[in-house]
Amino acid sequence: DILSSDPYVLVKDGSTERHRTDMIPNTLNPVWTLATGSLFLIRTTLTEFFEYTPYMGFVVKDYDSLGGDEVLGTAIVKKSKLLEGDGDRIEYELKQYAGKNSVVSSGAKKVST
Repeated sequence: DILSSDPYVLVKDGSTERHRTDMIPNTLNPVWTLATGSLFLIRTTLTEFFEYTPYMGFVVKDYDSLGGDEVLGTAIVKKSKLLEGDGDRIEYELKQYAGKNSVVSSGAKKVST
């Protein structure tokens, strides 16, 4: 839907889904906070954290009760950058999803960590 979406975020570590936020209904500018279920912890060792891939993927999807959920965009972030964070909000540009295993630049949408 061009006028609205029901977005949620999948947090992926390689092929493993580490977290899924709650869906926020009817918005084009969602903000996920502690109150909306976006805070999560990964309990692992540093070695295990970096073992499979050096990146975390944030996949923003539009929930659709009648069909498959549409990918709105993705952000791929180096795990080392996440560990350098000081608790302040950081925004990452979303890349437009162009089909399985490919991503192209989009420009406007952002995801925060």
